[in-house]
Amino acid sequence: MHKKKLSITKRLIKWFVLVLLLISLIYLVLSYYVDQQLAKRADSIILATQCHKVWATRGLVDKQHKWDPSYYNSIASLQQAIDAGAAGSEVDLFFDPKLDRYIISHDRPYNLKHGKLLTLDELIGGISKPLFIWLDFKKMRKLTKPQITAAVNRLEFISQKYNFKDYFYIEGADPINLGYFRDSGFNTIFDIHPLPESKGLTSIIGNVYKMVYYFGDFTVVAMNSGDKDDPIYGETMTEIFKRIPLFIYHVPDDRELLIKISKNSDVRVLIQRDHTINNYDINVCLNPN
Repeated sequence: MHKKKLSITKRLIKWFVLVLLLISLIYLVLSYYVDQQLAKRADSIILATQCHKVWATRGLVDKQHKWDPSYYNSIASLQQAIDAGAAGSEVDLFFDPKLDRYIISHDRPYNLKHGKLLTLDELIGGISKPLFIWLDFKKMRKLTKPQITAAVNRLEFISQKYNFKDYFYIEGADPINLGYFRDSGFNTIFDIHPLPESKGLTSIIGNVYKMVYYFGDFTVVAMNSGDKDDPIYGETMTEIFKRIPLFIYHVPDDRELLIKISKNSDVRVLIQRDHTINNYDINVCLNPN
């Protein structure tokens, strides 16, 4: 009986090792293939790239309204960002299937503006001129197929109404539901969550995300900047996502760091942690080296 159990254990170990080797081989082959394909298509990627890569976060929030949640993601904060020279802004929103509307809010229950809900339609209609909008789509993965279809249709309606389609960049961590926006011709942001540089498996996780980005055919990749002393977007991610357009968020409030990251041609947009700081004047075209 003991010998029989030992034999079964050996077979299980053998199969485990074989499966592990097969997975490793598939990983290496796919990683090589994706790198080769991305290298070929790198020059054909066209984005609304500007010299001014620092965008606003939920608009520009002056210090007077720093502790007022209703001011964030508002018409006033977005207009303030426009007036201050921002080329674009990140905006948080949900799609509400019952209302068939995009609600501007970072949280649930929804953040009210002057005691009522603010829709994306009203936000775009309330600003003085177009700017690029990074739509941080909350809870996208929880929408069913009919609901995500309705969300795409609603965004199409708003885009046509204001001639705004090229200005929208839709962010989501769910590649399935994000794909519906891609298929409708919207700019898409695949949001990834790799580990900080100090953690193990960082490169493996990064390469897996890169494969999903490539096969998902999304426009750009977004990731958290991480801390200055232990970055997420550090040397490892810089190398892995070479030749891939990147949006980096939660960048520490350090102007020199913003300038340094801006000089990386793969980085197209940066947004800071502090919503009250205006660094929109950073112009990488004046001093690219």
